[in-house]
Amino acid sequence: WYSHPATTSERSYSGSDDGDWQNKCLPIGNGYMGAMLAGEICHEKIQFNEKTLWTGGPSKLRPDYNGGNFEGRAEKLKEVQALLLAKQIDEATEMAREHLVGDYNGYGAYQNFGWVTVSHEFEGGEFSEEKLSDYVRELDLNTATAATSFSYDGVGYMREYFMSYPHNVMAVKYSSTDKNKITLFVEGVSAHELAESSVRNDVIVLKGALTDNQLRYEAQIKIISIGGTISAKSAGVAVSGADEVVILMSAATDFKNEYPAYRSGIDTSITVSKNIKNAVDAGFEKLLRNHISDYQKIFSRVSFNVCQEVSGDATDVLLSKYKNSASLAELEVLLFHYGRYLTIASSRNGSLPSNLQGVWNETNNPPWGCDYHLNINLQMNYWPVYVTNMAECATPLIDYVESLRIPGRVTAKEYMGIISDEANPENGFTAHTQNTPFGWTCPGWSFEWGWSPAAVPWLLQNVWDFYRFSMDKTVLREKIYPMMKEQCKFWQQYLLLDKNNSMYYSAPAYSPEHGPITLGNTYEHTLVKQLLMDSIVAADILGVDDADRAQWERLAACIETVSIGEEGQIKEWFDEITIRSMPQSELKHRHLSHLLGLFPGDSISIQTPELLKAAVVSLNDRGDISTGWGIVHRINMWARVQDGERTHALIRQLISTGIHENLFDTHPPFQIDGNFGYTSGVAEMLFQSNLGYIHILPSLPKVWEKGSVSGLVARGNFEIGMTWDNCMVNSVTVLSNVGGDCVLKFKNISKLPKVCYNGLEVPTNVIDGETISFQTVAGCVYEVR
Repeated sequence: WYSHPATTSERSYSGSDDGDWQNKCLPIGNGYMGAMLAGEICHEKIQFNEKTLWTGGPSKLRPDYNGGNFEGRAEKLKEVQALLLAKQIDEATEMAREHLVGDYNGYGAYQNFGWVTVSHEFEGGEFSEEKLSDYVRELDLNTATAATSFSYDGVGYMREYFMSYPHNVMAVKYSSTDKNKITLFVEGVSAHELAESSVRNDVIVLKGALTDNQLRYEAQIKIISIGGTISAKSAGVAVSGADEVVILMSAATDFKNEYPAYRSGIDTSITVSKNIKNAVDAGFEKLLRNHISDYQKIFSRVSFNVCQEVSGDATDVLLSKYKNSASLAELEVLLFHYGRYLTIASSRNGSLPSNLQGVWNETNNPPWGCDYHLNINLQMNYWPVYVTNMAECATPLIDYVESLRIPGRVTAKEYMGIISDEANPENGFTAHTQNTPFGWTCPGWSFEWGWSPAAVPWLLQNVWDFYRFSMDKTVLREKIYPMMKEQCKFWQQYLLLDKNNSMYYSAPAYSPEHGPITLGNTYEHTLVKQLLMDSIVAADILGVDDADRAQWERLAACIETVSIGEEGQIKEWFDEITIRSMPQSELKHRHLSHLLGLFPGDSISIQTPELLKAAVVSLNDRGDISTGWGIVHRINMWARVQDGERTHALIRQLISTGIHENLFDTHPPFQIDGNFGYTSGVAEMLFQSNLGYIHILPSLPKVWEKGSVSGLVARGNFEIGMTWDNCMVNSVTVLSNVGGDCVLKFKNISKLPKVCYNGLEVPTNVIDGETISFQTVAGCVYEVR
C-alpha cells in the first residue's frame, strides 16, 4: 500500500526505467486481461490490455506468411555441420550467420489496448490539495482486489477494483460516505489510431482492426449509476450526483491459437456483449464474491511467514528501509506472495501463457516485442507454478507448447530437413529463441541470439513437471508424452554423429548469449540429454514404446554433457580449457546456460559432489551482479547448492537493486520473469524434491531462523507444511494427494522423527541418519515430529 498516487500518461513506452507505469502503478489481471492502476484523484487513467491483441502473423500485407521461415535451408545446415566436423570454425560461423536465420517481417508485438479514463468532479469548485487527507492506494494479495481511498472536504471516497476470471470483466466501483457525491465523466481511449469509438446510452465501445494484420478487437465499458443521473455524451458517459457508480469493462479479439489462420471467425462484439450482460445480471457484489472465491481457491493454498512482526509501513517505505540495510523479512515474504498473485493474474486456463511482462504492457512497441523468449524467460515464468500449488495456472503453457508442434514441423523441414508426412505425421518439431502467438518457430534474424533448438527441450522440462508434481497419468498420456516423444524423434534425426569418437553433437550450437559457434556445447547437450532421460521415464510409466526407449538410452549414452576445466569450472564449451579461454566469452555474463544441470535440471547436485564443487567455481566466476532475472537464476542455483547465506545475500541484492516501488522486477526495463523466479527460489530454500526425496529446509539462512510454511507441493504430489525454530525443524505435515512412498530428508537431525496419522504411529523406514520413508494413503495427512 502507498500513501500517494502514481501518475499516468497516454504515451508510447520509451523503454526507459523511470516511468510511473512500471515503477508505481498496481497490476490486476485475470489471465485474459490486465490493467494498471495509478490511483489518481481527479483524472484517473486505467490502462488495460487483452492478451491476444498482437501485431504480426497472417495478414493481407503478408499473403505468403510462413512464420518467418526461409525455405530450403536444410542443405546449408549440412554444410555448416560438415565445416564444424572439419574444425573449420570461422567458415562455419560465417555460413551460419548468413543462412541459419529467420525473417523479421511479420514478427509483430504485444499491444496496448487503451485506457478507461475517469474525471472526478468534487463539490466546491476547483480541486484543492488542502482539502485532501487520509489517502491510501493498495493491492490486497489475499483477495486480488485493489482500492483507492481518501477524504476530501470531510467526505470519504472509496474506489474498488478487480479483474474477474469467472466473468472475464474488470469491475470498478466508486462510492462515498455521503449520498449524491459521485460526479464522473467516463471515456474510453484506444491506443490505436484507426479504432472506432462510440457511445450507446451507458456503454462506450472501442472497436477496430489492427492495420498490420487485420486482427479485430473490441472493448465495451458499461457505466451503472446508483442514484443521480446518467447521460450519454459524444465522447463518453456523464454521471452526476450518484451514490455509487460501477464501471464494467470487457475486451476481446478474434484471435484463436490455431494454425495457420489464427482467427476464431467469431464476432468480437458478440463475445464482449455477452460478458458485459452476464456481469450486469450478476451485480457488483456477486461479481466480487465469485471473483474472490475463484482466486482464493488457488492463492490461499499456501501460507508463509518468517521471523517477523508486520510493521504497518507503506510498501515504498519498507523498500527504502530495506535498501538502507534494514533486515525486513516482511518484504521478502511479501515479494514471495506477489509472485504467486502475478501468476494467477497472468496465466489462467484458456488464456495465452504469461509473456515477458505477464499480461501488462502500455506501449505498441514494447522491448523485445513483449514476446515469448525461450532461452530462460518463459521457462522462469513457470518455475514457481507447481511447487507453490498453482498447477492449473500451467495449462496455458502446456497448450502453447502443443500449438507450436504444427508450425514447428515447418521449421524442422525447412532448416533441418526433418519431414512430417502422412506416413510419419509427428516426425519432429522445433522452435527457437523468440516466439509469438502466430506459430513463429523459426530462428531469429541474428544467429547469435536467434538460433536455439534446445529451447524446446528446456521448455518441456516445465511441461514434464506437471506430471512429476501431479502424478496425473491421463494428462501425461494424452498431452505431455506425445510432445516429448516427437521432440525425441527430432533430436534422433538432428544430432550429428562424429565418426571419430562415435559421439553425437548438436550442431551448430550457441550458448545464450555469448561465445563462439561450436560443435555442441554444455547448454544444448544438457537439455537434450535431460529430455531423453525424462522421456525414457515417461514411456516406462505409461508402459509404451519399448523400442524407442532403447534407442533413446543408446543415444543419451553418446551425448557429452558436463565436464570440468583446468580452473575447476564447469566448462561451457567442450574445447574450453581455462575460464574465458574461448573466443567471444564474456566476463560476468548474465546467462548461466552451462549450469542448467544444477537448476532447473538435476544432473548436478549434492549427489555429484565434484560437479557441484565445479558449479560453485563457475557461479563465483560469473558473480552476483546481474539483471533482475539473472540474479533470480542465481538465487535458485545457490539454493540448490544449499548455501542459505549466499542465497539470502542474493535476495537482498535483488530487492535492493532490481525491484521497483510497485515490486515489479526490472531487467531493466520491467520483465516479470524475475518476480516468478524469486518465488521459485524461496520455495527451493524451504524444501527440494528433485532428487527422489523431499529435503526439508536445505537452504535456510540464519536470518529466517524461525518460521512456518504450508501448502507447498513436492514431486509425487505431497503437500508439505512445516514449522521451525533456531533453524531446526519442529514439525512437518505431509498431505498425500495420490498416495505412495514418501521419503523425507532432514538436515542435522538430532533424533529419529516419529510419523503419525490420526494420532497413531506409522511404520517408518530409516534410510540413513538424515532420511526416512513411510507409506502413505491418498487423502491422508501425516504428522512428522
